[in-house]
Amino acid sequence: MAVAPSNENRVYALANNHTSQLDGARSDDGGEISVPLLLDTKTSTDTTSPAAKFIDIPGMQGDFCNTIGVDKDNPDIVFGAGLDV
Repeated sequence: MAVAPSNENRVYALANNHTSQLDGARSDDGGEISVPLLLDTKTSTDTTSPAAKFIDIPGMQGDFCNTIGVDKDNPDIVFGAGLDV
């Protein structure tokens, strides 16, 4: 989970199981209501299209070695990382 330093009501969460990412969520009210980010879906069948939206942050490391963070100035910029050991 990550909270935007510039807007404490903006919260992001990343949900994983033991082998993969399930999805992410964003809240603009401190976590009361969250909206799925739909990171595990594609809005286009053309994976080279900018509309393709599959983002797998942790890879095969869903239990550990993944993190998310929010830019200190812009709450719309989110960083995610995972490590496949």
